[in-house]
Amino acid sequence: MRLVGDYTHSDEGRVRSAAFRAMMTLHDRGLTLDPSVYSEACLALKDDYEIVRQEALRLVWVLGRTYPENIIVLPSSDEEVRLVDDAFGKLCNMINDLSMNVRTLAAEKLGSMTLVSPKFLHQTLDKKLMSNMRKKRSAHERAWESITSGEWASGKNWSDDAPREVIDAESVSLMSSGSCGAFVHGLEDEFLEVRYASVESVCQLSLDNPQFAHMSLDFLVDMFNDEIEEVRIKAIDSLTRISRHIVLREDQLETILGALKVRNCQGPPDYSENVCLPGLFNGCKRRPSQDAGVLPSVQQELSPDVCRESSGEPQEISHGELTPDIDQSYCPDVESLLEKLKKYPMDRRSTWHCLQKIGQSHPELTLPLVPELLAIHPFFDTPEPDVEDPAYVCILILVFNAAQQSPTMLQLFEEHTLKHYSYLRDTMPTLVPALKLVGSSRPADPASLSTGSAQYLSAILARIETAPSSCVRRELMEACRHDLSRLATIDRAIPGALQFSALYISSQLLMIDILSNKLWSNPSALASQQGNVVKNCISQLLSQCLKLQHLYVGLNTEDLSCVKQFKLKALALQLVYIVRGSNFSALALCEHFLETVEDTQRYLSEHEVQPEAFTSSLFKELGLLEDTKPGPVARCLLPLLQVSTPAPLPHTNIEIRSSMAVISEPTGDLETALKFTAGLVLGVHCDALLHNIQDISTLRIKVKYPDQQTHLLVPRPTDLRPLEPLNHRLLTTILLSHHVWTEACIVEVSLALDVARAESGLAGRKVLSSGSMRSDDPWVLDLCRPVKVLVSPKPIKRGI
Repeated sequence: MRLVGDYTHSDEGRVRSAAFRAMMTLHDRGLTLDPSVYSEACLALKDDYEIVRQEALRLVWVLGRTYPENIIVLPSSDEEVRLVDDAFGKLCNMINDLSMNVRTLAAEKLGSMTLVSPKFLHQTLDKKLMSNMRKKRSAHERAWESITSGEWASGKNWSDDAPREVIDAESVSLMSSGSCGAFVHGLEDEFLEVRYASVESVCQLSLDNPQFAHMSLDFLVDMFNDEIEEVRIKAIDSLTRISRHIVLREDQLETILGALKVRNCQGPPDYSENVCLPGLFNGCKRRPSQDAGVLPSVQQELSPDVCRESSGEPQEISHGELTPDIDQSYCPDVESLLEKLKKYPMDRRSTWHCLQKIGQSHPELTLPLVPELLAIHPFFDTPEPDVEDPAYVCILILVFNAAQQSPTMLQLFEEHTLKHYSYLRDTMPTLVPALKLVGSSRPADPASLSTGSAQYLSAILARIETAPSSCVRRELMEACRHDLSRLATIDRAIPGALQFSALYISSQLLMIDILSNKLWSNPSALASQQGNVVKNCISQLLSQCLKLQHLYVGLNTEDLSCVKQFKLKALALQLVYIVRGSNFSALALCEHFLETVEDTQRYLSEHEVQPEAFTSSLFKELGLLEDTKPGPVARCLLPLLQVSTPAPLPHTNIEIRSSMAVISEPTGDLETALKFTAGLVLGVHCDALLHNIQDISTLRIKVKYPDQQTHLLVPRPTDLRPLEPLNHRLLTTILLSHHVWTEACIVEVSLALDVARAESGLAGRKVLSSGSMRSDDPWVLDLCRPVKVLVSPKPIKRGI
């Protein structure tokens, strides 16, 4: 470290930069940095070269986080401060650097320095620390000095109240001016990268500091007027994350909505910002108005700009804890939402979620408006509305959610309203709650009943394990697979655990069928037509193994060990089939199999899990094998597979959740064909909710054309909106293109996970840049059923 430190004084800027970078590398590898390096790194912050200042800034940041409580003495002063406070001031001062990259890096690093003292943190939002080169002190400090001195300024003597210490501009301590207004400068920077990083750092520092969150509220609200969409979205997201610490004022709310309205008037609706905005109003509270308890019109809060959202989870637009004038605000709000629905029919789902939360939050305001909303006349019978009308559905969702907390409202419903409730409760169970209707013959809601599915699952798995014979065990597994698959579609409490157990049992049965058929080990039989049946079964088995591994989250150690060992057995079966029954090269597959063996053995040893009988024998035989080519490995695996027995089933784990996708658009309407010129591109809007996706980078849009060509499209990262941990919303445009067809045909669109990169040896091919694939590829795991889109490519019209 001392040798590397000597090169920080080199005459060459690249050498100095490499020396600081080497210190960081040594620190990352476990070598402890000496705190004495801090002074050299601070001097390097004034270097002429940008690359040197960047590396020195990183080093100052690391030292500040590593030795936060070390005490240092400021230059040309006897004042002592903590090292983390001084490092924070140095980083704040770099916000004013000439280089955009240095300013961006400084703004990014500030957000992780959470141990800084509050007095230095609060100075980042204040520009008044230095005034006319005089050290400013608080009123308490000035009063205390006057009292302790025993005398007051009379004004009779010249310069009686002059500052006792006037300092030169070159000798100003960085701690005194560095953190002053740092975030103010960062949020007003001319480059969007600096502003974006500053907003993120302010949010990170505000999460655990309510006072700083309150101070930064005005600055974050001002960022809604930024000219760059990414910065505005980051400001919305930041306010949402710190919403538990802040209270929005009326003027701040008007600033937010006013900026969006002005921008939306200049062009099409800004869908990306409306994605995040309802979440902001859901979490933020509002400060009551100073007037006589009457809330200004809430219509602005429920304007189309606000209510257009993309969160799959129910979003709430908070109205604050006020008592608004329902005649002047609440009813026009609902009307504005209905007008918005006419203007933007594609936003019906977001409008439904918005009205759902309004009804849940304000049942006392909805109750007086029920006759007006449902068009109930006290004397005359009104015509029955169309339940398929989107506007009427919006009103019903609002009223039914309000009626859940206001039983009095149920007495106002007419007969056709109760019929419509039953219909919507069955078609929209997540939007329409369960209501206790008097005299209704509707059965109790299944979600509110105790089904006992977990006890049933545990009992049936235990019965399978205690089966007296293999024939009885197989019959029980067949019945269990059917029952669990059916129960998973009914029970909403633990569908993931039921699906996982059903899929694991189905894979076990498929493995038993393959091993019981002697064709898989007979080379002459594998070359016949029956060999294709074995090939398809093995491909299906591998696909199910990958689903068990990649499509379920919440697996414990026992579940994951069972899945890994079962996948190892399936890979061994595939390797034997490839070596003995085909002329394809098995080098890549054999290498992948051996890597899987090492990974499984390492996982079992780290978690102290006892391997199964087949796995234990496999580890032992491969340990004695000298030649690891496909032929010897296959000959070693063949007798082990022939004498293997079914593995025990994993125990019940109700924490398992399945990965899935719900496509809202396209809707699958086949009445109207989408026409475009053949050879060109047709854009189809896609709106989908993704649940429990561990690695979002494996998400693909699967498009299957009528000629059986299947393409995998990679969505852009900006098209994915995070909602909750492991949950996302996909808003993108699917590009379709094809040659001329004689008539309109159906294109199937779905979402899938492509695990070919993680299973590169299993895939045995290079992923094509075009994204084309075969329909039987086991490493493409479907997340939902395909949605059909009617498409009609037309020939190019030739001019005269």
